[in-house]
Amino acid sequence: LPEPVWPRVKRLVAGTTAGCRILSYEDLRKFWDAEDVCPFAHRGSPLLASTWERARGHPFHCFERAPPPSQASASGAQESAAQLSMSSGGRELARSSDPP
Repeated sequence: LPEPVWPRVKRLVAGTTAGCRILSYEDLRKFWDAEDVCPFAHRGSPLLASTWERARGHPFHCFERAPPPSQASASGAQESAAQLSMSSGGRELARSSDPP
């Protein structure tokens, strides 16, 4: 996409919520500069068959909307607790900060 269109794309994707996934022809990271952080995490660039690149495939870009920083730290703690529970075979493990 031409650079003059980038602000419109940014406004369009700004309306997405955490967890939203986008498969894009364009690498969305180029739309944001150093001062303005891209709210999407890059999840990979698979080669997908297309009319212009049938045999080898063309690289597309997968992105996932990251949660806001305040939610990211809370969800990270929840994920760590879930992983701890799973690694203990489903048994709850007491943490040093938890009362006995």
